[in-house]
Amino acid sequence: MPTVKYQNPNTSNQFKVYVVEDHVRLRRLLVAFLRQISCLQIIGQAASGEEALADPGHLEADLVITDLSMPGMSGIELSRCLCAEKPDFLVIILTAHDEQYLIDSAFEAGASAFVLKDDPFVLEDVIGRLLAGEKRLVSLAN
Repeated sequence: MPTVKYQNPNTSNQFKVYVVEDHVRLRRLLVAFLRQISCLQIIGQAASGEEALADPGHLEADLVITDLSMPGMSGIELSRCLCAEKPDFLVIILTAHDEQYLIDSAFEAGASAFVLKDDPFVLEDVIGRLLAGEKRLVSLAN
């Protein structure tokens, strides 16, 4: 059971999260997992970067969690667009790839964290650390 218990410093409400993942089953599992973290509220989800940007609801998010490799716009491109719209977006890029050039590109695009998809509890830890103020987090396989 997730244990992150941070309160949004901007409001008395939960942190608003938008999830972007092209694989439906993985997106459903990710959303179900995130709903167990009491300080998070899922406000939207999309199957692509283009779909997320077309949804005005994404602008309400405090945190966007996106897949790296998707048809069309990549998570890196999405991060660049999101951070251009709202520089204080927290963006976590989830991936199965751990190449250094991708990590560098993600941070250059404004991402806050780069996380492998292999363990949801690592994602929970990264979310907690981001919400506590840390930046540029990388979580790769041990």
